[in-house]
Amino acid sequence: MRILNNNFMAENQILVEFSNADIKNGEAKVIYGLNMQVRRGDFVYLIGKVGSGKTSIIRSIIAENRLGGGSGRVYEYDLSTLREKDIPFLRRKIGIVFQDFQLLMDRSIQDNLDFVLQATEWKDENKRKERICEVLELVGMGGKLHKKPHQLSGGEQQRIAIARALLNSPELIVADEPTGNLDNETSEGIMQLLSGINQEQGTAIIMVTHNTQICERYPGRIFLCHEEECTEQERAL
Repeated sequence: MRILNNNFMAENQILVEFSNADIKNGEAKVIYGLNMQVRRGDFVYLIGKVGSGKTSIIRSIIAENRLGGGSGRVYEYDLSTLREKDIPFLRRKIGIVFQDFQLLMDRSIQDNLDFVLQATEWKDENKRKERICEVLELVGMGGKLHKKPHQLSGGEQQRIAIARALLNSPELIVADEPTGNLDNETSEGIMQLLSGINQEQGTAIIMVTHNTQICERYPGRIFLCHEEECTEQERAL
């Protein structure tokens, strides 16, 4: 059963919207005229060949890349007019999961997560500890609090990265090839975790992947990046 906050309006809330947007990678435009709406509770895949612009869309959502034209909005933030000083506030509202985990290797798992909470102005140490334990239990890593990343497997490190993304209870998670460095069995576990978060909490997920088999096993909306365009694909009935 999907658990949603508030009412239908919350369920139907548009979190990400691009309208005729040109997506850039550096100074070069890689996708022209992107039209996309992502609502609360959606699970969206971005697929396509290497270099087709999938990750550039993710970077545009977190305001790492500026739009080359058209319009884009994430939550209440207009990507075309977003000021540099407001970018950290936008990113606090998005959970971000990277392919290469990006954990601090010289710190414990607790310290990795506590670093994020302190950076996002959680002042109360007890509340930080409580939240860290909550998200670790959610991703099945409750017993790993004092481990360092190098003591964990790749799948366990990715679960920690997902826990980190959940710390501030985002309504949106963006995941760039979260299973790209993992074997099939471990990838399956990560997909079960992400799918569960999506279904049980109503968290929208936008995921870049090369693995079309994942899209078949865990159905969602599919956007194909191809020849400088990104369009939603109709699913076979």
